[in-house]
Amino acid sequence: MRSLFAFLLILIPVAVFASSEVVEDGVLFTYSDPNANVVFLAGDFNGWKENDISLEKDSMGVFAVKLKLEKGRYEYKFIVDGVWKEDADNPNRVPDPYGGYNSVVEVGAGEKIESTKPGGRAIFTYFDPDAEAVYLAGEFNDWNPHELLMEKEEDNVWRISLELAPGEYEYKFVVDGNWVTDPMNPTIRGDMGNSVIRVNEDGTASYPAGAQLLTNTPVSSRVLFGGQFLSRFTGSRDYPGDRRFKLGKPDIKLDVNIKAHISEGAELLGSFDVNTTDAEKMYEAHLHLDSLGLDLDAGEFSVSAFFNRELFETSDPLSLVGNYPFPEPTYEKPQRFGLGYAGIELRYELLELLLANEFKNWAFSPDTLDFPNIAGRRQLGFFSRRISTVDEPTDFSNYGTDVLAGRISKDFGFVAPGIVFRVDKNRWWLPTSEITYEEFDSIYARENLSSDWLDLGSWELGAGGDVRVNMWDVASLWAEYIYWKYASLIEAGNRENRDRTGDGKLDIPLGKQSGFLSGAGLSFDLFKNLNLTLSTELEHYNPMDTNDVYIIPHPNDGETGRPTLTYETLPEYDRKAFLGVMKYRGKHLSAGISYRFEDVKDTRRFGAILPELSFSLFKKRIALCFKGEYSSGSLGETNFFGTDILYGLSYNFSRELSFDTDVMYKRLDTHSSDAKDYFFPYLAFIWQPKEAIRFELSTGVSPYDIKGRYTGRSKWLYDTMDENSISFVDALSRMEQYRGINIFASVRF
Repeated sequence: MRSLFAFLLILIPVAVFASSEVVEDGVLFTYSDPNANVVFLAGDFNGWKENDISLEKDSMGVFAVKLKLEKGRYEYKFIVDGVWKEDADNPNRVPDPYGGYNSVVEVGAGEKIESTKPGGRAIFTYFDPDAEAVYLAGEFNDWNPHELLMEKEEDNVWRISLELAPGEYEYKFVVDGNWVTDPMNPTIRGDMGNSVIRVNEDGTASYPAGAQLLTNTPVSSRVLFGGQFLSRFTGSRDYPGDRRFKLGKPDIKLDVNIKAHISEGAELLGSFDVNTTDAEKMYEAHLHLDSLGLDLDAGEFSVSAFFNRELFETSDPLSLVGNYPFPEPTYEKPQRFGLGYAGIELRYELLELLLANEFKNWAFSPDTLDFPNIAGRRQLGFFSRRISTVDEPTDFSNYGTDVLAGRISKDFGFVAPGIVFRVDKNRWWLPTSEITYEEFDSIYARENLSSDWLDLGSWELGAGGDVRVNMWDVASLWAEYIYWKYASLIEAGNRENRDRTGDGKLDIPLGKQSGFLSGAGLSFDLFKNLNLTLSTELEHYNPMDTNDVYIIPHPNDGETGRPTLTYETLPEYDRKAFLGVMKYRGKHLSAGISYRFEDVKDTRRFGAILPELSFSLFKKRIALCFKGEYSSGSLGETNFFGTDILYGLSYNFSRELSFDTDVMYKRLDTHSSDAKDYFFPYLAFIWQPKEAIRFELSTGVSPYDIKGRYTGRSKWLYDTMDENSISFVDALSRMEQYRGINIFASVRF
C-alpha cells in the first residue's frame, strides 16, 4: 500500500441535558454538558443577541441562568461554544429560518407538569414499562395508596389528571406496592422524600421557586447521570522514509458521571471509568476513580471536599494559587487548580482556604527552542508548567506535594485589599543508593547516619498582600507583593531511632533560598467594547550558597514508581516583565493584540507580539479565528526568532454537514543554523444528522484532549521526546510527518 493512512474509530456518547423551567420569580434555563466551555442564551426576550446572556457553569458541568420574563410565549436557543443549539429536552419547538428549530417556552403555562388548564387540572406522569399497577397518592387524597389508579398508555407512560385547588401538595407514586418519589420532579420535601407541586391562582401547575433539574433517571429523584463510551482504534506513520502502516492497541473506555442531590445545599459528585488504555492484555479492563466531590453550601459558609477536580483559584492578581496555562498559543482558558490533587476547600465570608495533596501531574521544562513556553516565571515549584489530566490518576504514595493555601479579602466598594499565602510541602522516601547529591556521602558520615532509606523533603512558602482600586467602573488599578522562601532537608531515616532499628527524625538542612514576586497593573475601557490592560512583574531570587541545593523531581521510569531527583545550586534569578493587551469584542468580531517583553539577567531577553482575531459571517455559517506569537530575543549569546500561528476555520455547508480545521505553523530561526518551517494541519468533516448524533472524519495530530478540550500539541511533542529520547526539533519533524485518517462518531444521551 503506497499511501499511508491511520484509522481511528471513536464512539463518544456524552451526557447533554437542557431544560427551561418556569419558577415563581422567573424562568430557569439549564444546559448540561461537561465538555462545553461557554454557553449563552438567545431568544425573543433579548432580540437574539448572541453574547448577551451568559449561563454560569457549576462543578458538574451544568450551565444555568434565571430570567424574569413577563407572561407570554418565547422562542429561544442555546449557543454552545459558538454553535447554536435547540433545547433537546424541550418538545415544544417551531421551525427557524435556517432549516432548524427554535425551542419554545410559555411563561404562565405551567412548565414541566405535562399540561395544565385553568381550574387547576394537572397531569401526573410516570414512566415504567414493567410496572403492573401505578397509583398516585398525596395530601390531596390523604395519602390513600389504592384510590387514584393511573392509566398506562401505548408509550409505557402512566398518566392521571386531577382537579386541584390553589396551593402546594406533596405526593408520591405507588408502583406495584412500593412508594416512589417522582424521578422527574426536582423539588423534594421532608424526611420521606416526597415530591412537591404548586397549583397557582390562575390554575397553572408548576414547581416551587428555585427548582432545577436534579435527575434524568426514574431510578431516583435525587440522582443525575451522565457519561461517555469511547472505543478507539489507531494507526499511524511518523518516521521519515518508513511507509509502513502501524496499528495501535484498541482502546475501550466507559466514563460514568453522577451528581446526587443529598439535601438542600448538599451535593455529591463523582465520575469513574472502565478502560483498557493501560491494560497489558487486550481482554483486560481497569476501573479508575476519575474524580469525586462533596459540596456543602450553607450560604455564607461552604465546604468542598474533592478528588481530581478543577476547583480552586485565589483571586489575587498574581494568582499564587491559580490557573495552569496550557502550553503554546491556544483558544482555550487555562485549567483551574485541582486536577491531580485531592483535598478540601473552605469559604467563609472573607476567607478562602485550601488543603490539598498532589498525587499526579504532567510537568515539563520547556526546551530552549520552544519559544512560546520559555518565557514566564521561573519553571520551578509554584510556577512550574504542567498539565494535569483526569484520565489515569494514580494511587496516593509517599511521593507528592501537600498544599496549604488561603486568602482573606474585603471589598469596600472602590478599594479591595487582600492577604494571600501558600505553603507547598514535598517529600520523597528513597533508598540511599538512589540519592545522587555530590555532598551526600560526607553528610552521611558527618551525621553518623545508619539508614538505607531516607525521607528527603522541601517546603516552599509564598505570602503577601494585594490591593485593587476601581475607578468609576471604567478603570481599575492593582498591585501585589509576595515574599518567597524555600528550604530543603533530610527529614528522617528508617534506622535513626535510639537503637537504630526504626524510623527516626533527622531534620538535616540541605539548602535554602529566598526572594520575592511583585507586580502592578492598570485596566480601563476605552470605549464600550474596547479594553486596554497594562501590567508589569518583578521576580527575584537570591543566589544559593555554594553547597546548598534545590531538589528537583522528575518523572519516574515506571519501574520503581519513585521519582528521579536532581540537586542544583541555583544562581541569582532576576526577571523583569511587561505585558500590554488591547482587545475589542463585538457581536460578530473579536480582535486583540498583545505585546510581551521580559528580561532575565544573564539568561535571556525576550519580546513577542501576539495578534488574535475571530469573526463570523453569513449568520454563523462561516467562523474564522487566528492567533499568533511572533517572538525574538536572545538566549545567552544566541539570538533567535520564532513564529507560532494557529488558524481555525469552520464552515457549515448545511445544518447537518460542516467543515472544521485547526492548522498550526511554526518557524524556528536561531541565526546559527538554517531556519526551519513546520506545518501541522488538523482537518475534519463533521456530519450531524441529529442534535445528539455526530460523525467526524479528520486527519492530523489532534489538538484536543480526550474530553474534547483544546489543549494544543505540546503534550504530544514532549511525550514523544520522552518516549523516544529525541530532541525537540526531531519531535517537531516527527509530528509534521505524521499522517493518518481519523474517524469519530459520537452519540449524546
